[in-house]
Amino acid sequence: MSPQNNHLQRPPAAVLYADELTKLKQNDNAPCPPGWQLSLPAARAFILGDNAQNISRKVVISPS
Repeated sequence: MSPQNNHLQRPPAAVLYADELTKLKQNDNAPCPPGWQLSLPAARAFILGDNAQNISRKVVISPS
């Protein structure tokens, strides 16, 4: 973490998971909602994980 950010407890998700977000964005062919950078399926894969794309799960819940 850079010196100017040493007051943060944890870097933002966009920094921590930049590689995963880049991979999802590159492979995302579905339409994105206005103002979003990822489609709904890609956002779901980011949050719930996707073994096929080597995306880690971010929450511990039962996907319904």
